[in-house]
Amino acid sequence: MIGLAAGAMIAAAALAVLPLQPAVAVALSQPVSAEPAGWRDALISHLQPGDVVFRRGIGDISEAIAAMQGFVRRQSTTWSHVGVVTQIRPDGPLYIVHAIDRGVVLETPTQFFGLTEASAGTRIQGNKTTEAAAQAATRYLGRSFDDDFSLSDNGERMYCTELFVVAMRDAGASVKIEPRKVLMISDPVIMPDDLFAALETLLPKN
Repeated sequence: MIGLAAGAMIAAAALAVLPLQPAVAVALSQPVSAEPAGWRDALISHLQPGDVVFRRGIGDISEAIAAMQGFVRRQSTTWSHVGVVTQIRPDGPLYIVHAIDRGVVLETPTQFFGLTEASAGTRIQGNKTTEAAAQAATRYLGRSFDDDFSLSDNGERMYCTELFVVAMRDAGASVKIEPRKVLMISDPVIMPDDLFAALETLLPKN
């Protein structure tokens, strides 16, 4: 098993083999412009509890994940990170629960899609099951980030897609997704773009 430093080296090799294409923001439930001046506000304004949100991250770690994913899937990467929208109290503000290098955290939508965090973003409209999953995900707040990308550690540490899949399981549902084997990582890995594709089938679109 490896950490992010070794993962970045793998990603660098992947970048040399498979150039990445720019991400395009495509919201399944509401049209969202990808124009730099407006897509963030438009996307954030449509969020509801249970929505599953994806972003193309900014920075070395995000590009490492995107490159690794693109190499393994043999196609360009769109999304590098996922979270789910939750509401701590009725009629309260919305938050996004997700797993990052600091562990499982709550952030505002503005933070999650911030200028220094996301170059593109989208949402898949949730339902009662994903809303329950979002609540379940909050029980893992403070859990350490899994930089070994291990699915066999019983959730002792978590990465972003793992958190969502585990939260869905806790809510009594399952996501049909096949983790992919990645060079130098012991366990197969759940890729963000694979999760996005699985949720397109699982969740109804407006």
